[in-house]
Amino acid sequence: ALRKTVQLSNGRDAPTNSHLPLLLQNIGTSVILSLQKETSNGIDIEESLAITPYALADTLVSLSRLSKSSPKFKPLARRVCDLMETQPETFIRVVRPKRLMQCIEAMSWLSIAKPRFVNAACQRLSKGDALSVLSAKDLSFVMELCSHLDSEDAVQAGYMQTFMRRIRKQKIRQKASSIDLGRAIVAAEQLACKSPDVKSETETVCYTLSKELLDRGAPLRPAFVGKILLSCYKFGMKSNEELFGDLKVSLLHRAKFTKASVKDISQLLMSMERIKLTDSPDVALALGKRLLQIVDHDASSLDAAVVNRIFRSVAILYRQDRSVMQPYLQVAKKLLQETSSDESNTKSFLDRCKALDLSNFIWFMAVTKWYDEELLSRVAHKILTPEISESCSPKLASKILGTFTTLSSRKSHSRVESLQYGLFHVLGTQLLSTKLTPMDASAALFAYAKAGYIQDMGIFDHLSEWIASNLDRKDFTTRQLSQSLWSCGKMAMFENETLGKDDKKSVQEPPYLASARKFATALSQRAKELTPNDVAQSVWACGRLGIDDFNIVYALAYRSKAVASKCSTQELANILWGLSRVGFEDEQIIHDLTKPILDPQKSPNAQECSNVLYALGRLHIRDEEAFSVLTGKMMDQLEDATQQAIANVLWAHKTVQFSTPQQLLDSWAIKKLGLDGIVIPVDNPTE
Repeated sequence: ALRKTVQLSNGRDAPTNSHLPLLLQNIGTSVILSLQKETSNGIDIEESLAITPYALADTLVSLSRLSKSSPKFKPLARRVCDLMETQPETFIRVVRPKRLMQCIEAMSWLSIAKPRFVNAACQRLSKGDALSVLSAKDLSFVMELCSHLDSEDAVQAGYMQTFMRRIRKQKIRQKASSIDLGRAIVAAEQLACKSPDVKSETETVCYTLSKELLDRGAPLRPAFVGKILLSCYKFGMKSNEELFGDLKVSLLHRAKFTKASVKDISQLLMSMERIKLTDSPDVALALGKRLLQIVDHDASSLDAAVVNRIFRSVAILYRQDRSVMQPYLQVAKKLLQETSSDESNTKSFLDRCKALDLSNFIWFMAVTKWYDEELLSRVAHKILTPEISESCSPKLASKILGTFTTLSSRKSHSRVESLQYGLFHVLGTQLLSTKLTPMDASAALFAYAKAGYIQDMGIFDHLSEWIASNLDRKDFTTRQLSQSLWSCGKMAMFENETLGKDDKKSVQEPPYLASARKFATALSQRAKELTPNDVAQSVWACGRLGIDDFNIVYALAYRSKAVASKCSTQELANILWGLSRVGFEDEQIIHDLTKPILDPQKSPNAQECSNVLYALGRLHIRDEEAFSVLTGKMMDQLEDATQQAIANVLWAHKTVQFSTPQQLLDSWAIKKLGLDGIVIPVDNPTE
């Protein structure tokens, strides 16, 4: 009666039949009586008069359909499943395969986990008589269900192999729908991860069904397309460029972008990110336009975490392509400008964001090089509220300070600078922790140095000391160490600029200098791992901090020579400047580092030319070719040269006793004193 009642309702809504409550009450009573008898007396449910296996199966399927419209039917469904699992072998022996399939499908729909029953059911369904009546839809469902089981509840590999061999048979797979084929591919990949014993079979299934999927033309949900492509990629299919390429084009062409939900967009972009699918900008653009449509229609229910996952994925893939990024930037702007409504009692998107969401928004703006002062200010004001700032972990505080500093350093606005200092003041206290990671500590140290925030030096000292005391950790990278050393050098520069000349003589050695020496020592011991950027930052910092230990300097200098051909002109200029500050005396290495800059294909700017010539002058190296070439290149850029850069070049010429170019003297006189054509000797350079 219950089955017929549900069938008449067509599964759309809970039937309004007045007999339904009475039917459910009687069935519930029978289930409870059967559970009590089985528990107390161990009576076989097949022999129990309360309810039969077929009645149980019909009841469970009916309740699963009713639950689509109301969750109130789920408790009774759970009791039915409890009864079925008390003696699964008995139930499975009586019920036919198709009815058994309906039962495990109902359990899945109701999210009721019964691993013991599922294992027994799979064992029965793997028999020949059962396999012969299972469709591709049934087989793909069983594979999917088993792929979701925990390792301790996993179905035996032999049963899984039976299902996979069956679904890849031609007569079965040809009748399968695109959804069935895709579901089997995704399940096969997950089964391969959980059970190495079936890996060979899962790979065969993946390739066989992927080829079959190419011949289908049915549209698919974008999220499902992403799952299929990601599963194929994990199987190493990308090495087979033709098959993967054809499958990618076919599936993406069939994805229903116009009806995609926010979740669909998020899952497809996340899959594209993991596959590193950077050759499908049209797909990302279509998803962005669809997201913009959704936001224009109604943004009140959007989940900030899901939106941020979308922004992250598309930024990683296409941040350089402004046409692709445009709809996503529009979405971000609309969401961040949204205001709360007192009438409808709805919060704005910004008010619905947590600390992590706000951190991700700033990161998105930073990596896409999208600067909007108004939006950045709105996000910063929200972070400064006690509700958000007090919930920030050291990791989040470090990330926010780093990305905000990166953004604000590109523009000079007093409003943003004021907010930046506010963020350092409020979030800095979160960094006074011992529960840091190398990434958090080095990133925060770098942010403090880049921002030149010297108001709370105690936090900077704490971070540098924490790094110095944890150098033996294996997760410290040379990049983090070189960045930390550079940060100490940069902070020393800011402090020297802030203090007057008289104050410099009386000031004590800053606490972070001892830490910086440890950073430099660690880097010299790992010199072979340093990249051109690492070594340039390290040598520059040693020069700025006066770290002139022979072993440290020579290790870094020899590494500089080894990577010189890969260095940019700025990196070479910084290396030479740093070596000159510590009195490095190996002229051959200096010559080897200078030579790449003289290459006619290189185009050093005026400041870089000045730094190199100043370094040669400081080391008293009379390199005629270097002075001639770099002076010539600098004179071609005199409009861009500062008076300090020109003064350093003039001083270098005089120090090594080369004649001073009149054009440089005239330019310096004009920039410095506003005079024209007056020769002025320069004895002391302005560094």
